Amino acid sequence: MNNKVGKARHREARGALEYRVVNDNARRDEYFQWKLYFLLAFILLSTIFITLYIVPMIIYDKSSEAPIKKNELSEYFLELTHRINSEASWKAEYNANAFNQKQLKESGTQIRQAENYSSTMYEEDYLKNYAETFRSRKNYKLMHDMLTKVQIPLSAMKKFDCRGHWPICSSAIGKIYDQGACWLYWLYTTVSTTEDRLCISSNGKSHIKLSKFHILACCKHCGNCKGGDPEEVYMHWIKYGVTSELCQPSNNLLSLIDKSCGQPCALSLTKKADRTIRKNINSCFSDCFNPEHKYLDVYDRKQDNVHYGLYVNLIERSVISDRRPKQWYRGETIHRQLTIDNIRWLDLVKKEIYLRGPISVDLLVYEDFLLYKSGIYDPISQSSENELFRYHVKIIGWELVNNETVFLGVNTWGTSWGEKG
Repeated sequence: MNNKVGKARHREARGALEYRVVNDNARRDEYFQWKLYFLLAFILLSTIFITLYIVPMIIYDKSSEAPIKKNELSEYFLELTHRINSEASWKAEYNANAFNQKQLKESGTQIRQAENYSSTMYEEDYLKNYAETFRSRKNYKLMHDMLTKVQIPLSAMKKFDCRGHWPICSSAIGKIYDQGACWLYWLYTTVSTTEDRLCISSNGKSHIKLSKFHILACCKHCGNCKGGDPEEVYMHWIKYGVTSELCQPSNNLLSLIDKSCGQPCALSLTKKADRTIRKNINSCFSDCFNPEHKYLDVYDRKQDNVHYGLYVNLIERSVISDRRPKQWYRGETIHRQLTIDNIRWLDLVKKEIYLRGPISVDLLVYEDFLLYKSGIYDPISQSSENELFRYHVKIIGWELVNNETVFLGVNTWGTSWGEKG
């Protein structure tokens, strides 16, 4: 009996002990669970505090003014893009590489600012360096005859495209180049215009490509990746000649330039591109890399692989002609001046394109030009504050829209910019 009671009490004590152990374990688990919750909550609050307060303080303390300015500039061009699409007749697209006057100046990119090359020169320098090459004093009869004797068909007056007028040369005329990080617009435009006219003047028999490598190597004053002077390229072609791409290919050199950095690329990449070009250009020479590619034609004066131009026709606002009087008076020369107003200048430009093919022209570029996507470009604000530079493009035709002439231009920022270039 006592043995049974003892066993029962033992079971009760054991049960109580087991209950106490289980209960203590539950309390301990509950304690650790609350401790874990508290730790997770502390970590979460700490993360939020660091993200909202500490990190901005570190960024504010360590960041320079440049990123702030860049953000302000991005906001400015975003607003400008929206304004153009709301107010203008053409369409804009935001460009992360768009820049203003200050950025352009700080980058050292030397795109021309002058109205034209003659406006920054004294008259004697102009006559010495340019007049003979461009035959500006011998253009009087040419300009006069074009104004009075040449007539463009009515159908062409409304709309004209060199690609359709000379289909045998259309692939060359419509080719879009991409200057990439190197601002060689002055080179691509002048060379492609010259090649187009060689093709047209030969009725498609000449598809010669002039060597850009040769111009970069031999015409140091023509320009570089920071900009250049188109007129100097034409002068160099006439005075010293240029080899062909078969003779001195340019692909190996130009392929070193980054072309995946935007349209146009950021100005910060220009210096690196210029160093790359300079590093890989040898001294000037006219020998072919491959002797088998020696190419001679009627433009080759000295038969030394170099092609020459005869002259360049510069369409000026006023053209002066020299003539000797029948009776001499102190040996002086009488000048005749043909003043060309806007209407007649426009007429001359059209006739020049209609008769001989594409021309290269200066274009005053404003900030909004960098945002152009489609339509007829017309600067939304033409003030000196948002004026950037005087650019150079190729004109291949025109169209009459609302009784105003709209020219069709070819840029050198690749096919992703604008209406496929």
